[in-house]
Amino acid sequence: MKAIYKISIIIGLAVTALSANAQQTSRDTVLHRQVTVQRDYNPTIQDASKINTTPAVYEPVVSAKNLNFQFGAPRLNINNMHLGESKSGDVKSDIEFDKRRGYFNFGFGMYANIDASAGYRVVNAENDKLNVYGSFNATSGKINYLKKGFDRKKEKAKDTEFKIALDYQHKFEPSTLDIKASYLNDSYNYYGNPFIDPSFVGTLPDVSKKQGFSTFGFGVGLKSNDGNNIIRYDGTIGYDYFKNKYGPTINDDGLKGGVIHFDGDVNADLDGDKVVGIKARIMHQSISDATSAIPVFADESKHSLLNLYAAPYIAFEGMNWNASLGVKVGSVFDEKNSFVVAPDIYASVKLGDWNTVYASITGGVNENTVMQMFRENKFVNPLNRVGYSKTLYDLNAGFKLGAFEGVEFEAFAGYKQVNRDHLFTTNDYQSSAGAYSWGNLSNVVYADVSTGKFGILGKTTLIPYTNLWARLTGYSYTVKYKGGNLTSTETMNYPTSKKAWGRPTFTMELNADVVDAIIPDLTISANYLLAGGRKAYWNGGVVSMKAINELNFRGEYRVLDWVSVNVHFNNVLNQRYEQYYGYALQGFNAMGGVSLKF
Repeated sequence: MKAIYKISIIIGLAVTALSANAQQTSRDTVLHRQVTVQRDYNPTIQDASKINTTPAVYEPVVSAKNLNFQFGAPRLNINNMHLGESKSGDVKSDIEFDKRRGYFNFGFGMYANIDASAGYRVVNAENDKLNVYGSFNATSGKINYLKKGFDRKKEKAKDTEFKIALDYQHKFEPSTLDIKASYLNDSYNYYGNPFIDPSFVGTLPDVSKKQGFSTFGFGVGLKSNDGNNIIRYDGTIGYDYFKNKYGPTINDDGLKGGVIHFDGDVNADLDGDKVVGIKARIMHQSISDATSAIPVFADESKHSLLNLYAAPYIAFEGMNWNASLGVKVGSVFDEKNSFVVAPDIYASVKLGDWNTVYASITGGVNENTVMQMFRENKFVNPLNRVGYSKTLYDLNAGFKLGAFEGVEFEAFAGYKQVNRDHLFTTNDYQSSAGAYSWGNLSNVVYADVSTGKFGILGKTTLIPYTNLWARLTGYSYTVKYKGGNLTSTETMNYPTSKKAWGRPTFTMELNADVVDAIIPDLTISANYLLAGGRKAYWNGGVVSMKAINELNFRGEYRVLDWVSVNVHFNNVLNQRYEQYYGYALQGFNAMGGVSLKF
């Protein structure tokens, strides 16, 4: 508890300092940091649904796409980048706020899929902006299990997510103040196959009962405006509250707690062609009021997490190159404490007009907070609190080749070492009957995981009205198990096989966008994802998971300047596969919708 008071005092002082600086320095941009769960406000003609859209696997160039639920093609969390976040599609547009201050999107489709979002800029003055926005997403359709011969053949997958947020920005002469608040409530069931043998005698899991997860976040940020050539700063502080409705059984209260966090960056020019600065982060997660029904959480001191670091850096920029040299130095305090030193280095060189060589090496602590893990895998056993891991180094390098205008190729490779990374295995309900109200849960095992990757990317805009890109990536893993389960007094039985459970050995992605080619104001998109080589650990053995093999089509027609209609055909090949073992995803499904700007 003393740590909480210390952090509160530190953050309080930081707020005072930032507020004072608001009257003294300048830079005209708005903070884009987020508090827990929020959508940046930009009115748009948004996709009516991305419940089953193809995900993107993170690479240095092509940014990841968004995914609403766990029921579309999964994000492959191969880089511990927390890409499994359940959130609606980004709302992005170049619409002028003085022309269009609001948006409304609604889509409905098979499996009772609903995707709705709305937002409005309430205040749009020169120095003041107030945005209010929210979303509602739901699904409730029967999912057929892939593995047959058990008591259950299918189950209804239910998920209802509601989000609302506001963002207020005020521009002083020297700085921009940003205040954010958000609320999220997500109700969902553990619908995965519990693998109950027909002859099983005992308490059956409550597969239809909904678990609940809610968060409330509040934050304040201050950023210097453009024009300040002496000292620039960018800082945010915030508090996020989280709560699970149930614990291991429906008679147990779930986890609840809070996260206090501060992030800052102060920098200044040096000798005209350099920038020197320092970044810092303080994060404290506490799990409070732990119920005695979950005895492993009874000692709150064992489950608080404090991460703090400072990262001094110097950045250079030349005529055809740029580089940033930095290092992260800090400590993390948990059941196991650790001192951390990690590189933070980036560089790129442009060769001629078309070619670029780039490289980076980074590292640091992966906090794996309760909220981060919910976004990564909401089906984690409620008895588990996933511990932090350390990325010793994450090396990426590549070469971009522009053969000529309109055609670009890229070759890239990387190698990463993460100590005490977390891997998900499948809970055996029959052997733990009576311990849980739920059936299929993801248990956690810890391992030092080395990941190598290599791949190629090609992009072209030579075909009229068309933008095409394709990427092929291969992965290799080395796994060494590590002891220590933060939240269980039971002996950890590690798998005899050493696999990177759930992670692919290759991915192939294709994407095509055709704009105004057939008729004006009509956009047609197609994307395809193939990901294979994933293994699951279940019932004491290794199971090969079906490859993700998904083809999607989408069409949008702009009827008027302020209204568009769209249709989605997802998983057109009607492939059956799973995100986590036992959690089959939706087959072919279609959705239609309308988008308005006002």
